Amino acid sequence: MLGRTNDFRQLKRSLYIVAADVESTEAVCFGAPGFDHVPISKAIQASTASPGLYVPVDIDGRYYVDGTLRKGLHASVAFEDGADLVFAVNPQVPIDASAAVRAGTMKPGELTRSGMPHMLSQMFRTMVYSRMQSGIAQYNRDYPDKDILLFEPTRDDAKLFFSNVFSFQSRRMVCEHAYQMTRRDLLNRADELEPRLAKYGIKLRRDRLEDEQRTISTSLYGEMLPLYVAKGRKKQAEKGKLASGLENVTQLFSRAQ
Repeated sequence: MLGRTNDFRQLKRSLYIVAADVESTEAVCFGAPGFDHVPISKAIQASTASPGLYVPVDIDGRYYVDGTLRKGLHASVAFEDGADLVFAVNPQVPIDASAAVRAGTMKPGELTRSGMPHMLSQMFRTMVYSRMQSGIAQYNRDYPDKDILLFEPTRDDAKLFFSNVFSFQSRRMVCEHAYQMTRRDLLNRADELEPRLAKYGIKLRRDRLEDEQRTISTSLYGEMLPLYVAKGRKKQAEKGKLASGLENVTQLFSRAQ
């Protein structure tokens, strides 16, 4: 693409992509010396080759898969390169079925009835999630003067868990849903995050986090609300008006009695 490069060596800033060697099980950091000749696109392909879903990727006669085969978080790569603050994003969280039922995002027993792919996904996510938690605790001990901020979905969000990543329309909706959930998470954690971010000269824009009309499209391109978002909000508003109307009627009957 014009103005883009597929070569680590031509980048102005460091980029490291971690994958795992299938045969040795060792982690490999593409972009580091000795591995910076590998095309960036090929490194990404190797780093996202989840075992059981995608075949290992052949690079220089070795086969590589997703770096989570080795561990959940490779923050040490950034720390050893001089980073003081790491933003860790983990979208792979297992669903807490009981919490999801209470939150109204899924029905009782839906997970176990949904088939083997979702059960395997639950097992894989559980592995990644538990390793992520223990990994962050270890980093806090090994790098006490550095900060890791972890962002991940809530475990009662069945909409993300059951989404079909191979559907274009689903991906658009999931991206918007994840964007809104992230904004809500940032706002809920603002009191905790602001002093930690202030050390690095970073500020949260609470006005943007509180903006109910903000979407991915409006924030990036100034576009109108996507149709499915607008329809969803219209339905919510209509439900709110109906509930308010019924409440007013109830109050009138109470007064009449």
